[in-house]
Order: sequence, then structure tokens, then C-alpha cells
Amino acid sequence: MVITATPGGGALFNIDAIRPGTHINCVGADTRGKRELPEGLLQRSRVFVDDKLQAEQLGELQWGVGTPSEEIGDLFTGRVSYVRSASDISIFDMTGLALQDLTVAQRVFFKAAAAKVGTSLAWPW
Repeated sequence: MVITATPGGGALFNIDAIRPGTHINCVGADTRGKRELPEGLLQRSRVFVDDKLQAEQLGELQWGVGTPSEEIGDLFTGRVSYVRSASDISIFDMTGLALQDLTVAQRVFFKAAAAKVGTSLAWPW
């Protein structure tokens, strides 16, 4: 597994560095012109995104518009199925959706509160 979370001005590694079976989470390409993956890798991979339109405008898919991709929400709800083989290269291109961030934060908060861990801080608003 490879996780990229950089300011991503260009490819971070050569395409030959990615072997069959690799999964990549891309976090850094979230603005026009940013990139972390080498040219040609998207086309060799099964690509999942948080939002297709946003990924084509701001994410890695701006470098491969038209590359087949699926929204991660469709995978979670069962609208899309995927049985990963040992040789698959898969990519999750995260451009960031506030609703997903808030949902995850809420789950973490409730689990921490139930386990009585962490520190509660008053927020001014």
C-alpha cells in the first residue's frame, strides 16, 4: 500500500515502481495542476474517487480525463462491486468532500466519547 499526501507538484515515483497488487491512496492532488502519480498509471489501475466530477477537475483524474473510475460511495452501498485480485493495481483518488470528513469526525468523536478517551474542549462558537 502506498499513501501519498504531499503538495504534489509532479509525479512522486516512476511508474515501474508500482508492482501488481499495489493499492494507492492519493490525498495530495486536490487542486488544478497538482499531481502525485506518474503518467500512465491511472490507465493501468482500477480507480475509485470520492466524486467523479471533482476528481476530473482537481484530482489525479485531471491527468487522465475519461479514465474509467467509480465513486467510493457506490462501492460502499453495493451499487458497484469489486473483487480485487492479487495482481490488481487499485487507486483511491481523494480530493476531499466536507460531508465525508464530517461524518468520519462524528464517528470518531462518538466512539471516543463512548470509550471515555480523549479531551473535550469548549469551542467558541
